[in-house]
Amino acid sequence: MAKPEKIILTRDDTVKDLLGHVASEDADAITFVIPKSSALAEDDGVFKKLAKVATAMGKEVKIESVDDIILAAAKAAGIYAVNPFFDNDSPSPWQNDVADEKDEKTPQDDDDEDPLAGGAIYATPVVNKIRPQVKPKPVYRPKIQRVEDDDEDDDIVPVRRGIMSRNKWITLAVILIVLVPSYWIAFSVLPRATIAIVTEKKPWKYNGLLTIEKNGPVPSSVITERKNAQMTFPALGKKVVSNKATGKIIVYNAYSSEAQQLVATTRFITADGKIIRLAKNVLIPGAKIDGGKITPSSIEADVVADKPGPAYNIGPLTHLFIPGFKGTAKYAGFYGDIPKALTGGFTGEAAYPTDADIKNAKAKIAGVLDKTLMAAVRAKAGVDYKLVLGATSLSVVKTDVNPQVNAKNEFSLFAEAEMKAVVFKESDLIGYFAAQMKADTDKGFNKDYVFKETTVTYDVPFGKIDFTAGKMSATVDVRGVAELPVDLDEVRKKVVGKSASELKAVLFALPGIESIQVKLWPLYVRHVPNDLSSKKVVFSVE
Repeated sequence: MAKPEKIILTRDDTVKDLLGHVASEDADAITFVIPKSSALAEDDGVFKKLAKVATAMGKEVKIESVDDIILAAAKAAGIYAVNPFFDNDSPSPWQNDVADEKDEKTPQDDDDEDPLAGGAIYATPVVNKIRPQVKPKPVYRPKIQRVEDDDEDDDIVPVRRGIMSRNKWITLAVILIVLVPSYWIAFSVLPRATIAIVTEKKPWKYNGLLTIEKNGPVPSSVITERKNAQMTFPALGKKVVSNKATGKIIVYNAYSSEAQQLVATTRFITADGKIIRLAKNVLIPGAKIDGGKITPSSIEADVVADKPGPAYNIGPLTHLFIPGFKGTAKYAGFYGDIPKALTGGFTGEAAYPTDADIKNAKAKIAGVLDKTLMAAVRAKAGVDYKLVLGATSLSVVKTDVNPQVNAKNEFSLFAEAEMKAVVFKESDLIGYFAAQMKADTDKGFNKDYVFKETTVTYDVPFGKIDFTAGKMSATVDVRGVAELPVDLDEVRKKVVGKSASELKAVLFALPGIESIQVKLWPLYVRHVPNDLSSKKVVFSVE
């Protein structure tokens, strides 16, 4: 265990200097002597940071000062603090250690002490590190025997100094080839560091009424979509009916190049004497005449049977003539073809849509249009805009009922509807409440805090939306967790080459950090690598 240390600070020393001593000194117990009117008295949290760093590094710190403000702040942070001129009755544990050492000294030891008795005098003794003089050890060098040239013994070879044998050079080369790359890999390639930082987090919440409008703090937008649909529904009513068959006819002009007007109810007659009438007026274009050859012109028109009943569900038919032209040249020049059979001719009991059938059908088609329009509004809003439940309005602008039933006794209904929705950007809402949180200084927040996570729930009361003006009032419940962000670029600059204890001392001096975990790998690594690449040093912030 290293001896306790006493460190005398100047008036200008800051919290960084104070924490730097804690990180750099090897002693497990450190006493700081702080002068009156020190700059440390201006920082309310300096001794809390000192206690936090010392606890993290497993060291005991004490304070000596004649400044009552310093002593009060240290004691409030849980640090032992004393005025050396008034509270010097019982020496601190490290002083007892020094006294014990002095008792064990011999007179010979007193003679060997460094006579620096004229130094500064403090209220409590300062540990002086005394380095005993060490006498240099003798260096022994092997004698090299020189052999004198002797004419009588020519077989003796003189010994040459400083020349290595070939085997030694090979051994040295092999050692260098193995050790240098191994050393480089061990201390440059393998070292890794993982630094996990947990920030201090504070909850914040708001629950109340918020007005969202076009020019408000949370601006709104109005989205309008219009869709239509046609659907069939069962006709549940029954009644006796007489329906005439209907269909299409193609009328030909093979008479002249002049157009021919045919009025509604113009008759066409079949080969078996059935009468089919035009439903509307028709203008037949003139025929083409080329070199005396006539190419008939044609036009399609709607027709209806002259009488009701299934007997007129006839066709296809060709060359239906117009009885009104009989006895004239036009009788052969104007005629009609029915390309598909007429349908709908019926006499007897048939299904028809009742008022209840039509009412239910309108409700169902409105529900279908509501879902279709809601999907269209959400697609138009995209991911940027928020559409809350109750912030939409549906209006059916047009309906058209066709009571004629088909073969399945179903009638058809056409409807067109419009939907309006008031939307807003949730990022604008969170930004608005983030500003409210930053201004909430009474609860310890300030402009540097940011939301780490937020949850928002909405309740839109009935009748609180003006879709024309795009204004709505909603009850909003906002719950967030705020933190002081950590500047990782700044952290990277501070951790290069630091040991785990030094790193913690430096980072704990930054505001908003709750805990730090440092892992160095392999086990022999004691400092953060100088290479701060993503593979060498990994940072995480929670």
